[in-house]
Amino acid sequence: MFSRFIIKIFRIVFKLTEMIAPPLAGRWAIRLFFTPEKPRRPRQEQAFLQNANRQKVLFRSNFKLDDSDDYYIRYSWGDGPAVLLVHGWGGNAAQMAPLAKPLLDAGYRVIAFDAPAHGDSPGKRTNMLEIAQVVEDIALHVGDFYAIVGHSLGGAVAGYAISQGVRAQKLVTIGSPISVGLIFAEFARQINAAPETVSRLSRFVESFGEKKSEDLSLLHLAPRLRSQGLIIHDKDDREIHYTQALELFREWPGSELLLTEGLGHRRILKDRQVISEVMNFVNLGYKEVLMSSSAS
Repeated sequence: MFSRFIIKIFRIVFKLTEMIAPPLAGRWAIRLFFTPEKPRRPRQEQAFLQNANRQKVLFRSNFKLDDSDDYYIRYSWGDGPAVLLVHGWGGNAAQMAPLAKPLLDAGYRVIAFDAPAHGDSPGKRTNMLEIAQVVEDIALHVGDFYAIVGHSLGGAVAGYAISQGVRAQKLVTIGSPISVGLIFAEFARQINAAPETVSRLSRFVESFGEKKSEDLSLLHLAPRLRSQGLIIHDKDDREIHYTQALELFREWPGSELLLTEGLGHRRILKDRQVISEVMNFVNLGYKEVLMSSSAS
């Protein structure tokens, strides 16, 4: 993480660039938007990954932004109904470890991955469409998911992947953004970008993905989602305001909502109550799934 002083200087330099050379600022913003931070993994989370079945999966993306190698890293543990864990922007599979262990102990097959340009997967730049394509690729390898749990952008990615044909009986979103427009707004706030720069970014995203921004947005997709939903969000989340969860809850038929306090955007993944609620939601109907699996 950068110091507040460095961030302040950057915001000033970016604003000056916008004033002097708007097209250059637009190209700079586009590059920044698609470049995630790559933090080091904590030792305890790294140790958990060492016990996984780790695979380098060959993968050719339709939405590649750099010339990195064509593969991603996938992790799996155990047997049973498959539960996919999808980390957020700038995260990695290890961040989902607090959820992975209780799921594994409950008898599920747990699958996680490092998205392109994240964790041990190659690349410097990526995007939501490319990460969703990885989810689709995992589904081709392992079959239908019993549940998908997505943190932050991972929840939005999972919702979009389901709308594209990935099958999952249950979807849990944790601190997830509900629209690409709101993602643009938060990014603009972070780098001190003007509306014209955001418009350049939006036009590039829609041209690159050949889709309107709202077609990628969880709020737009929610009324047609057939997966059972649990929406979890913290009222003190400074990155994605919790009112987005309220809007998603209104639009997602039959979904459940859990609001927490004092956990923020990332610590929520380690909270015992949150993990317990996720497990209760995922476990509901689990015996019937096992009986069905045994019968087939």
